[in-house]
Amino acid sequence: MPASQKQRRITIETWNGDIQNLPCIGNGISGLVFEIDVRRVAKVALGTARSIEDIERERKIYRRFKQMLPNPDCHYILSCLESDNPRGLVFERCKGMVRSRLRSPSPILPEAVMKWAIQAAKGLGFVHDCGIIQGDG
Repeated sequence: MPASQKQRRITIETWNGDIQNLPCIGNGISGLVFEIDVRRVAKVALGTARSIEDIERERKIYRRFKQMLPNPDCHYILSCLESDNPRGLVFERCKGMVRSRLRSPSPILPEAVMKWAIQAAKGLGFVHDCGIIQGDG
């Protein structure tokens, strides 16, 4: 088969768990978020017992999500790309946060806000279909 007809596959190395040279780009109650590359981020626990429990709970939840696939509404949930690394979770990297866009001085069209609200509702519906109660917002 000619090279022009072959499908190109992008291979991304598995994250090795090392955060020493990764920039920290966010944080929350249960962890820190580090940039792995333009497509992925790693979420690691803060080191407290609660943050470790939270990451483990999140790991179990994302494994449950995978059992529910294919489901069109799962596309409204952030993809967990790696859940087996004991050091943390690897997620797809978002282009931005809705919170930042809503706080932006640029005008936002009501249609865009409505679209986001519908997507959020569909994502939350998927979460509930998986038997998960969302408690972090």
